[in-house]
Amino acid sequence: LKDISESPASAMELKIKLAIAGGVLLLAVVVIVPPATLLSPRTSQFRKTFRRRCEAFPQTSQRCEQVLSTFEKTYVGKDPCNFPEEAYRPLFEDYPFTHSCDKTMFWSDTKDLVDQFCKERNHFVPLQNTLLGNILDDQKWCGKKSSKGKNVYRGPHLCKTCKINTVSSFWVRASAEFAKYACGHANVLLDGAISKPFDPTRNFAVEVKNLAFPRVKSL
Repeated sequence: LKDISESPASAMELKIKLAIAGGVLLLAVVVIVPPATLLSPRTSQFRKTFRRRCEAFPQTSQRCEQVLSTFEKTYVGKDPCNFPEEAYRPLFEDYPFTHSCDKTMFWSDTKDLVDQFCKERNHFVPLQNTLLGNILDDQKWCGKKSSKGKNVYRGPHLCKTCKINTVSSFWVRASAEFAKYACGHANVLLDGAISKPFDPTRNFAVEVKNLAFPRVKSL
């Protein structure tokens, strides 16, 4: 038999090898899959976590592939540096916040305390407890310019090569949308033991700028 790997390359190649051992003809078939058709382990793990967290929300449990697709369209194939937060606008339009807007909880440098506080009191909802906030909490992702998206996760060391990147821009956009959604009585938990309980360089400053009276009556 002829080794068909000598023929023009196709999407998947088969190498057929013959060997004779003890008078018995042995046939070995080796399947070679081009690297481009495989997802990196980090990308596979990222998507697995994305789906699992998405499925925890009843309103989207049957649409998680759609949520993932909409999310990846925002950044796959694009330069991860100087990434515009405006790119995430369609994502928040398709999957808006749904909690009672007077239960919105803001924070700065108090995430662990807020997580504990809100876990025991269902009345308050921080950003990381919303659909997109929960799915992407502590996650890292970035695309590659001109890539077709086979490897959408390139590792945190590559995603953070520039100050304005896919991750930072997402949280800026999320913070702004979260604040715009708030109404009635909004809440915030800051740390009075640190030198800057209100730090103008943190995302809470973005949220404050998007709180407006009379939509939000008090903070």
